[in-house]
Amino acid sequence: MEDLEYSKLRTDLSNCDRELIHIPGTIQAFGILICLSDPGLQICNFSANIISTLGYTLEEFLSQSFFSLVRAEDHTFLNELVKAKGSKVKNPYAIALKKSDGKYLPFLAFLHRSENNLILELEPLEDNPPILMDLYRETISSISALQGVESLTELCQRATEAVQSLTGFDRVMIYQFDPNWNGHVIAEALSSVGKVDSYKGHHFPASDIPSQSRAVLLQNWLRMIPDVDCKPVPILPSAGPLSQRPLNLSRAFLRSVSPIHIRYLKNMGVVSSLTVSLKHEGRLWGLISCHHRKAYLVSHSARVVCRLIGRHISSLLGITGEVEDLHYLRKLRSIHDSLVKFMLAEEDLIQGLIKYSPNLLDLAASKGASAAIYLGKGWTLVGRTPEIPQIEALVDWLIHHHSKEDVFYTHSLSSLVPEAIAYKDVASGLLAINIPRTENSYILWFRPEIPKVVTWAGDPNKNVEILPDGTLKIEPRSSFEAWIENVQNQALDWRPVEIEAARTLRTSILGIDLQRLVKKEQEARTRAEELVLQREKDIHQLRSERILRESFVATLTHDLRTPLTAARLSAQLINMNPADKDRAQKQSEKIFLNIDRVDQMITDLLDANQIRAGQKLS
Repeated sequence: MEDLEYSKLRTDLSNCDRELIHIPGTIQAFGILICLSDPGLQICNFSANIISTLGYTLEEFLSQSFFSLVRAEDHTFLNELVKAKGSKVKNPYAIALKKSDGKYLPFLAFLHRSENNLILELEPLEDNPPILMDLYRETISSISALQGVESLTELCQRATEAVQSLTGFDRVMIYQFDPNWNGHVIAEALSSVGKVDSYKGHHFPASDIPSQSRAVLLQNWLRMIPDVDCKPVPILPSAGPLSQRPLNLSRAFLRSVSPIHIRYLKNMGVVSSLTVSLKHEGRLWGLISCHHRKAYLVSHSARVVCRLIGRHISSLLGITGEVEDLHYLRKLRSIHDSLVKFMLAEEDLIQGLIKYSPNLLDLAASKGASAAIYLGKGWTLVGRTPEIPQIEALVDWLIHHHSKEDVFYTHSLSSLVPEAIAYKDVASGLLAINIPRTENSYILWFRPEIPKVVTWAGDPNKNVEILPDGTLKIEPRSSFEAWIENVQNQALDWRPVEIEAARTLRTSILGIDLQRLVKKEQEARTRAEELVLQREKDIHQLRSERILRESFVATLTHDLRTPLTAARLSAQLINMNPADKDRAQKQSEKIFLNIDRVDQMITDLLDANQIRAGQKLS
């Protein structure tokens, strides 16, 4: 069957998410409630049981002012309470109310503001309340049992045992919410008296604790239901003095119980319950849920200790999670440092990620994990991955839907990309980091499907009726027997430290890329500077050679012209007197001598050119 997202269910006005639990108009019978005006402390509303508790008739009580019901020494105290704002009200306080016979009945008083009114809740004092030292020892004993733990599982287990020992409830569970507000019982302590059903490891759908109930639980640390069979006590009159609507009792511990929740508890075989909220970073993290098969009024002193345990666990939730992840975090950091060293040693970063041990897959820490890398030069696959066209389609989807995210992860890929169902056996989970080299440069880790069995406390689908208008009507389950669901198309969840390790690796790759880019720019600049310098040397050499050549040509021209001129004059003399044979002979010899000189000069010139060209060997 498909995994239901119960937090998204729509309900009709009579059910769950739309039930107006904060304005029930009634309270539970183990205390009394008075609504007072502010200022003035005039009685505006009261629970009907105050009349029988104090022994008045309705007419007699209505004729009383609130100050006439309390001792004179309490007047100043009450006025101070009225002046106190917010957290300055230090509940509870001891107070006594005058009965019809003139005697005073002691109560524990709890005061809080609700809209423009003051709500005073009164609970009879215990017959034998523990002395301060006894309460202190009980508190220290319970809190001490939670010290020295390094895992969340152990912390929660010790907490359930401490609460069970303190209160005597038949069953104490710690119930953790998942992102969809389904609950999971992660710790449990059971009474040794009689057979009590165990729910440890069971899951409860989000519809069991709808959104408005979670909002109230987040606002209050503790909720008590002493007896599900006890008849609710109405508040008179039913509407507030100014708002003309029922009083807002969100913060009232006496607030009556939703009829749907009453049926829920009865179906579970629970007669009384106590719930302590567990909070983390301003969010409802889970609950300490206590169940009893008989009516049971937990003493105020025991509730104080339970509240302290809830606060203490809440303060440790983040720390314990950090301690639990510390060893794994150190391992991932060691893997990261090795990968950085390998990448620095390789010209190709991809080789640094896959060639050595540990390698890229060790960051995924999952059996059957695989990876795909694209850094602008084609895909490199490690392990059993989807086909390259499937990977490229997945990258296109990432670019289109998550291009602004440095890291993307999911343990249920096919729920986001339906086409991924075709390769769920190798890639039901995905962790991806983009590397800004090219648009589609990514490193992808894949985790295979891990089918798992989820045990629900009763069929979560049962008693869900689709009404004609499309809304869902949800009734409490009649059975809480284990109901098995086979969950498919999901991989092992990515842990926060793994996601952070991927983000850190991305930063390191970008750093190495930048470092290498800067180095290449420096080398190119050096080469350019060397080329400029060499060009300047070449230009200087060419200029020197040109000057030398010009000088050489000038000299050669002068030297060549001299014998040629002499030869020309000798020839002219022969022409002038061709009959003088002796003179002609001498002039002819001069001509041949000058021709030989020119020939020798030409030979010397050719030799010099060959030597310059490096061709003459001897």
